[in-house]
Amino acid sequence: MKVETECSCALDRVRKGDYERGDGWKLTSAGQAQFKKDAKLLKEHMGYDVTEMDFAKQFSEFKCDHPTIHFSTDNILREIIKDKGKKYPDGDVELFVFATDEEFRLMKELIPQRTWNGTASGFLNQILKSPFPKIYVCEWYFERQEYNTVDPQLIIFIKDGDGLKWECHNLKSTEETEMES
Repeated sequence: MKVETECSCALDRVRKGDYERGDGWKLTSAGQAQFKKDAKLLKEHMGYDVTEMDFAKQFSEFKCDHPTIHFSTDNILREIIKDKGKKYPDGDVELFVFATDEEFRLMKELIPQRTWNGTASGFLNQILKSPFPKIYVCEWYFERQEYNTVDPQLIIFIKDGDGLKWECHNLKSTEETEMES
C-alpha cells in the first residue's frame, strides 16, 4: 500500500509541476532530483512515462508491476482512424468495434455536447473523416471480460452525404432523445 500512496503523490506532483523552483521557474537541483525520482517510480510501478509527449505511448502495461489502463474516447478514435482506417483505406467495408463500458459511457456523454463542446464536435468530425461509410460501436464489459450479444448498447455512425448521422440502440442512463443526430 505504501508504493500506491507514493505513486499517487508522485502523480499529483507531476501533473501540477509541484517541484522546488528557483529564479525564472527553473527547477532547482532538489526539484530535478524529485522529478527524476517520481518519473522512475511512475514508470516502474504504473507503466506511465512522464517524458513521452505522444499520449498514445505514455502508458504501457509492460515492464511494470501495476499496469494502468487509460479509458478515453480517444481510444475509440484511435481504433477507427489509426488501426482499422490504415487497414481499410478505401472505405469499402463497414466497421464494427468494441469499446469498454467506460469508454462507451464517455462517448454517450460526449455526443450530446456537440453543439457547444469542441471536443465533442472534433470527435464526430474525425469519425466523419474516417474511410468507413458505417461504424458500429458496441459496449464491452471490461471487468467481466464479456460481450453482451442479446441486447447490447450500440451506437451506429452513418455517413450521410457530407454529414454524419447516428442511431442508438438499447442505451442506458443517457436519454436516446439527447443523442439524436
